[in-house]
Amino acid sequence: MIDLRQKREELKLSQEDIANITGVTRGTVSKWEAGDIANMKRDKIALYARALRISPLELLGLPTDNHQDDGYYGYPYFNGNIAAGIPSNVDPFTVADGETLQIANAIMGKYAGDTNIIITNIDGESMNRIIPNGSLIAIKKVDSVYDLNDGDIVVFQDGGEMAVKRFYFDRRHNIINFTPDSTDPSFHPINYVDDDLDDVTIIGRVVIYQVVM
Repeated sequence: MIDLRQKREELKLSQEDIANITGVTRGTVSKWEAGDIANMKRDKIALYARALRISPLELLGLPTDNHQDDGYYGYPYFNGNIAAGIPSNVDPFTVADGETLQIANAIMGKYAGDTNIIITNIDGESMNRIIPNGSLIAIKKVDSVYDLNDGDIVVFQDGGEMAVKRFYFDRRHNIINFTPDSTDPSFHPINYVDDDLDDVTIIGRVVIYQVVM
């Protein structure tokens, strides 16, 4: 497992800095650095990992190296959370330190070894009925909206911004709708019509998500 204190000091961060970023006390940060992370909440895992510039799996001591072992396959991991609220400026195709996550083929199922899969984290609450904040997601690249079905969960890009929503396509009226699936009623669907569609790119379809408990 990574030495959390050493990693923090390499980044010239204090325990107070980490406490402020994650919304906990300095004493809690001290306990984490001593190895007491078993009961860490998933939102804290995501914030802590981001602050230390590592993946959540690396924080939890799970394999993230580049080689492939029997029963596992290494997928590109992008250490920048994809928004599950309003679109935010995140580029999932910028590899952080060339990280690769080794994921068991049993978890990936029919997608095991798929070279069109990328892994990242979801950040936000607009899909929380299905994918809780902080979850790992596997995104399979798609070339066209015609590769998708209504109701698919997708990562889409509007200009330089990206988000995760359910996809619906009204082909008759040429309207694409991105709909949240949340317990929070403040989130609303986003519609794109005609010329607006030129600004929208479907990055991929979420095929697997894994909740960090």
